[in-house]
Amino acid sequence: MDITSDVRANVLSQSFMLTRTMDYWGRTGGLSLVLPYRYVETHSGDFRASTRGISDIGMLWQINLFGGPALSREQFRSFIPETFSSFHFYLGTPLGEYNAHSALNPSSNRWVFSPTVNYSYTPDQGWTWLETYITTTVFTTNDNYLVGGASKLAQDPLMVIEGHASRNITPDIWLSLDSYYNVG
Repeated sequence: MDITSDVRANVLSQSFMLTRTMDYWGRTGGLSLVLPYRYVETHSGDFRASTRGISDIGMLWQINLFGGPALSREQFRSFIPETFSSFHFYLGTPLGEYNAHSALNPSSNRWVFSPTVNYSYTPDQGWTWLETYITTTVFTTNDNYLVGGASKLAQDPLMVIEGHASRNITPDIWLSLDSYYNVG
């Protein structure tokens, strides 16, 4: 029986993110702690497997490079959106639940380094947004992968380019067109 011919998987991934927004030299920035939880279920024919648990805990640092100044609450209420660019750095840790004897895990048991630069252009005070994001993600090797099996799991770096165009129809309704391109 070839179990790879019709493999189905259901993945539920939820994250709790705690963010502290800060003023970095007059620019908006922040630090975030990402606490993810995953439920994964897969099946093929009579084969079924599932797992659940805390995934790899992450940290995110971000800062606006230009535009998007740090504002007080009073200033934020009357702020008119403007074009900005920002830098984000995500660090994923191998601190989630992992079992080297199982091929199905909520965690990947490796470090992840992911810098992102974005440019967000608004020609009409926040009613229209044209955005580009460029991200490179680098993974360390999981040296504790499937004990008694392959023993290592490696992955080439991944580059992602995103494009977003959105338009507010009313203050409460908006439309968006998005595209993604992955290399790696």
